[in-house]
Amino acid sequence: MIDSLLRLLSLSLSGALLAGGTALLTRLLRGRISQTAAYYLWLPVLLRLLCPWGLSHTLMDRAVSSTVGEREQVAVSVSLVPEGGKDAAGLPSDLPEASLGETAAGAALYLWGAGFAAAAAWQGTGYLCFFRRLRTDLHRPEPEIARVYTRISAGVRRPPELLQSAAVPAPMVVGLLCPRILLPERDLSPEQWEGVLIHELVHWRRHDLWIKWLAVLVRAVHWFNPSAWWLVSRLERDCVLSCDEETVRHWDRSRRAQYGELLLTLAAGGDPDAGAVALSLSSPKQLLKERLMCMMTQTRHGRPAALLAASACLAVILSSAALGAYAGPAPQAGPAPKDATESLSWPLETDGSVTLSALYGSRVHPVTGKTTFHSDIDIPRDAGTPVLAAADGTVEEAGFDAREGTYIVIRHGALTTKYCHLQEESADEGEQVRTGDPIGLVGSTGQSTGPHLHFEVALDGTAQDPLSYLEQTGTDIR
Repeated sequence: MIDSLLRLLSLSLSGALLAGGTALLTRLLRGRISQTAAYYLWLPVLLRLLCPWGLSHTLMDRAVSSTVGEREQVAVSVSLVPEGGKDAAGLPSDLPEASLGETAAGAALYLWGAGFAAAAAWQGTGYLCFFRRLRTDLHRPEPEIARVYTRISAGVRRPPELLQSAAVPAPMVVGLLCPRILLPERDLSPEQWEGVLIHELVHWRRHDLWIKWLAVLVRAVHWFNPSAWWLVSRLERDCVLSCDEETVRHWDRSRRAQYGELLLTLAAGGDPDAGAVALSLSSPKQLLKERLMCMMTQTRHGRPAALLAASACLAVILSSAALGAYAGPAPQAGPAPKDATESLSWPLETDGSVTLSALYGSRVHPVTGKTTFHSDIDIPRDAGTPVLAAADGTVEEAGFDAREGTYIVIRHGALTTKYCHLQEESADEGEQVRTGDPIGLVGSTGQSTGPHLHFEVALDGTAQDPLSYLEQTGTDIR
């Protein structure tokens, strides 16, 4: 539960950062690249917000992993099992394991699911209601409009069906699998209808409706993220501006002025309903003003602009890959085989509870500051506290390491235990030891921030979580 929630939140944060960077980039490149290039720069942002997969060790993965893995000075209360196990202690065999964090994460995910369902239902209901109103009034266009459409779509393979209705507020493209161009019943000249139809055919040819549905999905998934709502509105703006650019690309200034008058005429007809996922020629007043200004001041962009746009697109894609998302916890070793040592005694004297300063798993190293996989548990104790053998075995290695300080490795068949940062060791290589025998003293040698015992467990050379071997009824992390 916690990993799923962290993955969702890291994905949302990664997308928000990428959206902000892309917005800054498009602002810096305004007028230097085409509106179409600026529009397509948003595609990697949409995919970043929807794709939880990516490269390992990305910025977001490392940031979240270091936060999750930082367990310095976390108090852990461990109840020791008396000889005979849980049954002898009169404890239930199945103790609840769900932590408060898991419960909170589960509640947050249920809340997210409810928000996603509500957003999807709102969009879907609006879409169905909009087209239910149109169903009974759609008809073939007037002959004059049909002739204009036939002329401008000549040579186009399988152009979308053209329909007309008084209930349509503005020209639009609808339908993913069966695209249609819907026209309002307006008194326009053939030249004006030509501008309308060219604009809608540009939307259809570029598959803009698929991109808009992708944006709607992003908004539903990240309904809690304001940047997702902003992204959808920004994408719609750039989509319309780029479509205008394509429409008037080869027109002279006089023809563009006529197209501007057409936009003003259609603006009086209103916009589609909010729930209708469609591509409309009409626009709100603020966007309409921007469309008119961009259209009349549009210039041709040559090869340098194309290279600049390609570089910007590559930068957004690489940034998306570098940001990434939380990939989840590092793979943990599997459970020990039944023929291995099934339990270990604590390597220090206990009085019913043990305080750990670091757990097994990812963490930020207290000395180097780097995120690493912590293959042991750390038990803080006063310097000079006796360190005890966790099980019967043979001292396999004893020595000093610049990082781990004075250490001892004891072999117990397929299992080995390692005791590091000792003040001194009191067992020699090859010596036989029994459970509870003193083998050294707690110290702070090597890369250590204070007196503690660094205790490792390995099975056939693969690191294991020591808490899964140490005698206990459960671990409560506070």
